[in-house]
Amino acid sequence: MLSLGPNVGYAAGMSLEERTVEQVGDRCEVCGVKLTPQEQKTALESGSRALCTVHAADTEPGRAVQDDPGHER
Repeated sequence: MLSLGPNVGYAAGMSLEERTVEQVGDRCEVCGVKLTPQEQKTALESGSRALCTVHAADTEPGRAVQDDPGHER
């Protein structure tokens, strides 16, 4: 009989701790426009999708759309 050892089939050094995502994409997931630093910060802090201000407002009724001079279209 062939013995493969006690750890065969397991990933060495694999951590099972829960980890948080500390970065978001730099483009809107809907339209692909480059996100401003504020839009990225908002997505990171809220844990929501990476969305531009326009599409974030579409998904959240009542949220004001702000003019953002740094927003590239």
